[in-house]
This record gives sequence, C-alpha cells and structure tokens, in this order.
Amino acid sequence: MVMIKGRELYYASIYVSAIEGDEVREVLLDKAASGYLRRSLSQSIELRTFPKLRFYWDPTPENAARVEFLLDQLKAERTAEEVEDEDKAQPSEE
Repeated sequence: MVMIKGRELYYASIYVSAIEGDEVREVLLDKAASGYLRRSLSQSIELRTFPKLRFYWDPTPENAARVEFLLDQLKAERTAEEVEDEDKAQPSEE
C-alpha cells in the first residue's frame, strides 16, 4: 500500500509486508533500495517533483498467521475436551 501525504507531496509512505517475515524485512526496507525505486518510479510517473520514499513494515500477515495458529490451537483443545467428555459419559464395561 502506498500513501502520499501533504500538500507538497514531499513524502510517499510505502507499507511493505511479506509472508516470509523478518528475513525479507531487512532487504525490503533497505535505504539503497529506496533510491533505486524512487529513480525507477520517477521515470515512469510524471510529477514536477517526485516524493521521497519512506518505508514502513506492515505486520498484518504476521498477525494473521498468529491468529490462525491460536484458533487452530483452540480448536484442537476443544476437540480433545469433547473426546474426554465422551469417554467419561460412556460407562466402562468390566
């Protein structure tokens, strides 16, 4: 996602995310990449002055993965409890 804020369009905020997480994070947020991207974009987008790029890490995919993990864990616990309850409800044959 890209947001350009301010009257002068001096900065463009770019929110970056990757499924791989921290391994890719450092590469994507590298300042050297900022200059390369700014130069490449300025050649294809016509603006009087091209905004400086500011990169921010978007943790949404990581948060979503964590929520899915917790939901799976909860589901497994409930299934285990249901099996225990069924075992207790059935009289044992001796």
